[in-house]
Amino acid sequence: MSDPFINVEDHGEWLNFRYREIGSGFSIPVKISREALADHFGANGPSENLVKAYAQNQDAIHRKVREKMQPGVNYTPTSPLVLRTADF
Repeated sequence: MSDPFINVEDHGEWLNFRYREIGSGFSIPVKISREALADHFGANGPSENLVKAYAQNQDAIHRKVREKMQPGVNYTPTSPLVLRTADF
């Protein structure tokens, strides 16, 4: 992928990525379930298809991240913001 903001890692049942607000330097770790990507964005099969689904739908996914972020919560790699199929 050529987009420098796509930093997706496949971790089995989850894809992990960092949500970044362009120009602010602000970023948080997020994980989205394979199930959410399959149910709502047509992803299935190998990891490449999941990453492609994320890349093609990152505007909708990032919009959901912004909706779900809680002020004052410190999201960390061990406690990321979590997106499940029910969030969409």
